[in-house]
Amino acid sequence: MSYAYTLYDSIDEVDPADWEAVWPGVEADPFMDPRFVATVERSMSNQGRYWTVLIRDGRGRPAAAACLSLMSLDMTILAPDAIKQFFETGRRVFSRMCYYNVLLLGLPVSAGQSHLRIRSDADLEEVLRTLDRALRRLGACNRARLIIFKEIAGRQRKYMDKLCRLGYRRMDSLPMNRFALPFGSFDAYCAALKSSYRRQVRPSLRKYEKGGLRTVRVSGDQGADRLYTDQMHTLYENLLRNASERFEHITPQFYRELLRRFGDRAALTIIYDSRDRPLATSLSLSAGPVYHLLYFGVDLESNRRYDAYFNLVYRELDHAMRRGAADIVVGQTADTFKSRLGCYQQPLYLYVKGLRLMSPFLSALGDTFLPRIRPLKPRNILLSDADGKAGPQTLTVESRRESAIVY
Repeated sequence: MSYAYTLYDSIDEVDPADWEAVWPGVEADPFMDPRFVATVERSMSNQGRYWTVLIRDGRGRPAAAACLSLMSLDMTILAPDAIKQFFETGRRVFSRMCYYNVLLLGLPVSAGQSHLRIRSDADLEEVLRTLDRALRRLGACNRARLIIFKEIAGRQRKYMDKLCRLGYRRMDSLPMNRFALPFGSFDAYCAALKSSYRRQVRPSLRKYEKGGLRTVRVSGDQGADRLYTDQMHTLYENLLRNASERFEHITPQFYRELLRRFGDRAALTIIYDSRDRPLATSLSLSAGPVYHLLYFGVDLESNRRYDAYFNLVYRELDHAMRRGAADIVVGQTADTFKSRLGCYQQPLYLYVKGLRLMSPFLSALGDTFLPRIRPLKPRNILLSDADGKAGPQTLTVESRRESAIVY
């Protein structure tokens, strides 16, 4: 049965009934919510072009949906430091060295989520062949050098490895840190920590108290978009400038659009000093039992003085625990700190295909630019009894099995 695809310049052009035929709903899947897709289209238009694609089976029924992005990317983003330094030297003369137009199956938001949804009874191989055909044609029209299926997770590999038959290579992406320990508050969590791990948390908490800091949390339906100023966004810019891997550049408009569109599901958390200056911010999104910490911002000088970033993460974890979140998605950076908190790492993968002359180059040097990334092993951070006394056994952090990409 032959499948066909339709490209749309905006999510607004897609019939909502067709989209909902392959999208399980915001409670389980906020990153394919039309509101989320529209937020990216409107607030990040200066960073690339965006399309949505709908695939129909031979009977004309929606079989799959995906979001596409065309961006100019630094292809050394995940390369070893020596490779990065080599190209940084070359960029003193050729500023765009190793920057290429890349066609992504996905949106430029590092939330650890794929932007492909396939109906459970669809012919998976036919869907992937149809997608590949659409991507190759679109890439050729826009002079793209690479096609990348981004952020494929866990058990999704067994489905998506079928892309390898179409000329794609599977490569490692940065793993996602997730927290899934069964506590009702951050205080209860701290009480169950081994003493060596409690000693790492307490100094930061003392700095918060002695500094007279306070935390404010405002949801989208409470006017958080009006509270988030361009000046506050410089806290996010601080972290971006110091990041070793820079993929997307989130705009203040993205924050405001997301907060407006998602209402009580989206929230802005701010730590203020005693003079009411914002020291740290975070943007979060709730989806049923899963709590997503999307982006952080920090005043770097205050961070050294007050451990503002650590304290912001602690307060976000406390809020998520108290609201009953079973899984907290904490982000793809600061791995060592998050490992000490008890996060486990969810492996993520890319499927990459070269276009034009990039295909033989990718075959020869792909592993150099995208080396194997080994997730950190979960740490044994908890005592067997929660009263703070060492027991004969310890609790371990268990990695959760991820749901498939096929719904």
